[in-house]
Amino acid sequence: MEVTDTETCSNSDVIIISFHDCTGVSEVADNWMVAIYPNPSNGQFTFEIKSKSNQLVQMHIFNAFGSKVYREDNLSVNGSITKTLNLNDAPEGIYYLNLQGDGVNIIKKIVIQ
Repeated sequence: MEVTDTETCSNSDVIIISFHDCTGVSEVADNWMVAIYPNPSNGQFTFEIKSKSNQLVQMHIFNAFGSKVYREDNLSVNGSITKTLNLNDAPEGIYYLNLQGDGVNIIKKIVIQ
């Protein structure tokens, strides 16, 4: 931005604007990283799960009333996985992802709109 007055004196300055994309949720828990995007969405979510150890985990999704709407047991996380889930048949609302494994229990909120 440059400013000039009527006396022909001028000066300039730089303005930096940072943008942080907040359309998803990620969490790092000890040796785990879980990212969910886009969140909120119309029902289609991508889950990225990374672990420093190879193990089997359980991925469950519950609605706000505690009813299970999705379940996947024995999901193999071999370093990292990316999984896309289509929950388009689920009504709009707040849901909770519960990821459980050996020494890990992560709960993340997801929103269908």
